[in-house]
Amino acid sequence: MAAKSALALVYSRARPFDQASAIWREIMCVVGDDPEAIAFFGNFCASAGQKEKAVELIDKLEYISKSRYVSPFNFALIYTELQEHDQAFRWLDKAYEERSDLLSWLKVVPAFDRLRSDPRFQELLERIGLAQFVPTP
Repeated sequence: MAAKSALALVYSRARPFDQASAIWREIMCVVGDDPEAIAFFGNFCASAGQKEKAVELIDKLEYISKSRYVSPFNFALIYTELQEHDQAFRWLDKAYEERSDLLSWLKVVPAFDRLRSDPRFQELLERIGLAQFVPTP
C-alpha cells in the first residue's frame, strides 16, 4: 500500500487528477480510517477543487479524534490546500504544542509549499529546530 500511496502523491502533484483520483479511491477502500491517509486524500481533494469533499474529510478526522489520537498535523494538511492559512497555522501550532513527530516532515512535504513564504512558517521551523536544514532559494 505504501507504493500506491506514493504513486497517488506523485499523480496528485503532477495534476492528472483522474488517475490520482482512481488510485486514491482504491487506497481509501483499503486504509479506511487511517488519519494520515485521510489527510493526504483531503489535501488532494482540495487541490482538485473538491472543497466540499475536503471539508467532509476534516469532519471525518474530527469524528475519529473523539475515539483515538489524530495529529493536528493532519488537519493542517487539508487546511493548507484549502488556502485557509490561519487555520493551517493554528493546527500546526497545536501539533507543536503536542510535540507531534509528524512535524519532522514539515520542511519536505510538498503540501506545505503554500505556507513557505509566510513568516509564521519560518518561525515554526525555528521553534522545532528545522530552520537551518531548509534550503534557501
